[in-house]
Amino acid sequence: MDIQKQENLDSEKEVEKETESKDSESEEAESSKNIEEIIKFNVFDLKDHAFHFGHNTKKLNPKMDSYVFGTVGNMHVIDISKTVPLFKDALSFLRKITCNGGRVLFVGTKYQSKEVVKKAAEDCGQFYMNHRWPGGLMTNWNTVSVSIQGMKDLEKKIEEGFFKKYKKHEQSKINKKLFNLKRMFSGIKDMHGLPNAIVVTSWKEENIAIREAIKLRIPVVALMDTDADPASIDYPVPGNDDAMKSIEFFSSLCASACLLGIHDEQIKISEKSKEVESKKRRNPREFNRDYRKESFRPRERRDAFETKFVAKKTEPEFDSKISVEKKNIPSNDSKIDEKKLSDDSVSSIKVDKVESKSKDSDSKGE
Repeated sequence: MDIQKQENLDSEKEVEKETESKDSESEEAESSKNIEEIIKFNVFDLKDHAFHFGHNTKKLNPKMDSYVFGTVGNMHVIDISKTVPLFKDALSFLRKITCNGGRVLFVGTKYQSKEVVKKAAEDCGQFYMNHRWPGGLMTNWNTVSVSIQGMKDLEKKIEEGFFKKYKKHEQSKINKKLFNLKRMFSGIKDMHGLPNAIVVTSWKEENIAIREAIKLRIPVVALMDTDADPASIDYPVPGNDDAMKSIEFFSSLCASACLLGIHDEQIKISEKSKEVESKKRRNPREFNRDYRKESFRPRERRDAFETKFVAKKTEPEFDSKISVEKKNIPSNDSKIDEKKLSDDSVSSIKVDKVESKSKDSDSKGE
């Protein structure tokens, strides 16, 4: 009988695992379908935004050879038909991460991508880094967070007028320091931890950020030109990383995928709140168990417990033995630990000292 029960339990567990895997696969398929319906783009859109232009033939990375369509003069042409499915996978991944409450960091320190990355991150409520990447931003996050907190403290002090008493050259130094900190950390000022994913607009320029992400096992979505290495990237998107059109199109679609994920998260939260409210209406006692324990306790026991608890608090912490022993101490002994005694015993000892001193003065006067 026990063997049969164990076999039944094992079979039930296997069935549950199969159903969970099927559900996850169906969710991923639904998310990709929804992205295809909401975020619509094709080969011609990519061509209009100059996604097909690659680098010089001398700069080709052999690992990107499978994504190259051909050459025009000394320039490579990227096969955009392979870019479309890879881009859709990357967008569905970003949507899934933001749906689960994750944070995405947009990285673009090129001159062409600075303003574009900032705008895209602000549109979808995520974080960005558009100035020089400080080494160890993610691998040494504890020290970076300290400098971010210092920037916030400086801003607060300047608003309160703390540095108005300082001289002009000192104020200019402080303002310059704040300007440099803002330029570096303004995009990650409210990021209270490591991001769950990184969106990179250029593999070659942001190589340090990619290496840090690989070390910390943070997934990377990157725009890959013909001089890049796709083996180290989780979600590569072959395309032109030099043209402003292509960078803007890439970052705007990533931002819209993040917005879709945030929308899905809000729907989940509203559904959960509705479920909780319905459960409260059905059986409200489950949601106030502490109140149930106190209210359903017998009246006599509860009163007895309260009286005991109050009595323990109200009893004066006074030991009569200590006071009696200290009263018989002679007046010449001045080394007494008054901290260990209660207030009553200390006052009685002082009175005894005063009486002994008065007697000694009377004897001397006689």
